[in-house]
Amino acid sequence: MSQALPPLLNPWQALKTRAQFAGAVPLSAFSRLRSELVDLEGQLDYGLRFQRDEEKRGLILGWVSGQLRLTCQRCLQPLDYGVRCSVALALVSGIEEAKRLPEAYDPLLVEDAPIRSILLLEDELLLALPQIPRHPEGTCHPPVSTDLPKERHPFAALADWKP
Repeated sequence: MSQALPPLLNPWQALKTRAQFAGAVPLSAFSRLRSELVDLEGQLDYGLRFQRDEEKRGLILGWVSGQLRLTCQRCLQPLDYGVRCSVALALVSGIEEAKRLPEAYDPLLVEDAPIRSILLLEDELLLALPQIPRHPEGTCHPPVSTDLPKERHPFAALADWKP
């Protein structure tokens, strides 16, 4: 049975109980993601489960999905971007343990203190964002500025310097 993700979470305890979390988080809850968004309307859905693999590694597996409104870097207009990213984290207590992980898992360095659970989702979302958000090719164009002077030679101002 799934429950809502608590604000603070002890990953080791969640692993012991094989906790499962599912629900929705408003976009306004993601403090680091805010600067990438045009507006904070809407929410993202998520599902997370804590379990062990065949090697007895502690894992957090799940997904985050929803609709983000970014700024197209070509036309500078809003761009609706559907995101669905998977979460595959292995709980590790040190760097050496992280180095031995299979490529399928990303390490999550966990100490004894609880972690802010929203950060698990936000990290995955930030990694899933496009480096340069753009509408599909041919659907938008760069803005045309009317403030620029008409075809002026770049060195025309130097003509005044001639003796």
